[in-house]
Amino acid sequence: MSNFTSKRITQLIFLFLIMVYQDSTLAQVGITFKFANPALTNVLDEHFLEFDITAEATANSQFKIAQIYINYNTAGFGSSLVANGNVTIVEGPLLTDTFLGTPPNFGFGNYSATIVDNNPIILAIQNFYTPNYSGSYPGRGYELSNTLGTIPSVYVHVKMKIWDQTERSGISFNTQISQWDLQDFYYTTPFTDVQTNYTPVVETSTLDVPLEGIVPVELVSFNAKARNKDVLLNWATATEVNNYGFDIERCALSAERQAWEKIGFINGNGNSNSPKEYSYNDKDVQNGNYSYRLKQIDNDGQFEYSPIVNVEVSSPVEYELSQNFPNPFNPSTTINFTIPEDGLVKLSVYNLLGQEIRTLVEEQRQAGTYSEIFDAVEFNSGVYFYELKVNDFVQTKKMQYLK
Repeated sequence: MSNFTSKRITQLIFLFLIMVYQDSTLAQVGITFKFANPALTNVLDEHFLEFDITAEATANSQFKIAQIYINYNTAGFGSSLVANGNVTIVEGPLLTDTFLGTPPNFGFGNYSATIVDNNPIILAIQNFYTPNYSGSYPGRGYELSNTLGTIPSVYVHVKMKIWDQTERSGISFNTQISQWDLQDFYYTTPFTDVQTNYTPVVETSTLDVPLEGIVPVELVSFNAKARNKDVLLNWATATEVNNYGFDIERCALSAERQAWEKIGFINGNGNSNSPKEYSYNDKDVQNGNYSYRLKQIDNDGQFEYSPIVNVEVSSPVEYELSQNFPNPFNPSTTINFTIPEDGLVKLSVYNLLGQEIRTLVEEQRQAGTYSEIFDAVEFNSGVYFYELKVNDFVQTKKMQYLK
């Protein structure tokens, strides 16, 4: 056999193997969509139904584009979900697993997902695959995409605003117009053949649960309060499900480049049907205006941001000794004072004879506002005086103790 004949046979066998490999890897086998992980969430009285749409196959498959249509109950969710801004989607891991092609083109692509109103009762969810080409034959043969396996993978996460909690969710796939759009790129020398196949979706599940029947992750309050150089954050939940915890994030509004930064983390309570309270103290904050938000994280890694709260951190501008409260009092009262600069602070209580009967504070303190409690249970009823001394400032006020 001549060298030319042997070389030609080898080339034909190699080409045949490539075509067989290409055909088998692009096979589309038993693709199935399902609903999964429904949850009812509530943020400051805004109610949402959240769920995943997963996909799986009876054997490994590869795809370009999926177009999914779901029916929804307009009584529970209202009409024109997209136009009214009442639905959002987040790409799942399935749409982040791209596939690099083989030599010589090394094609690859990026995924994006969109939502549109098909009509007032049908929501269309679509993903697009944008190929990027290189080599001598752009657009031919190597732009393979992500692999769909036999284990369910999240395609998209859907979040729909609830209009009426007394309704059932009524979410189901619309099999009349749903389709799995498989762009099956394959080639023969010189890479000129392209074919597109359309295959109906296998509809296997509906999401038909009472909107009020799922345990929500419900944030009922969130506030920030500045005290001296600290900012105290307090928040509360009514109920929780799969709550891993909260990232605390801060943004300095006075900075040249405003950006959110994580400053702490507080563990959640997992699943709970009872109110829970949380707090975080952001210490030694510089003067300025700040925004804070919470990133509530589920056990599966999904997350949601809280509303933003704003606070101003500033230093006092003058000394002040406030009138005690309550006054008259029995048996204790609170004394507040403010100092605009650091100094040695002494806060004392005197009787009518001018005798010092109690020293409440005697120490170095930073500029800020402070509160001290005077308990007079061991003293007789009568008039007393309290005096603040710090740096060159001295002030005295009168209070009355009535048993």
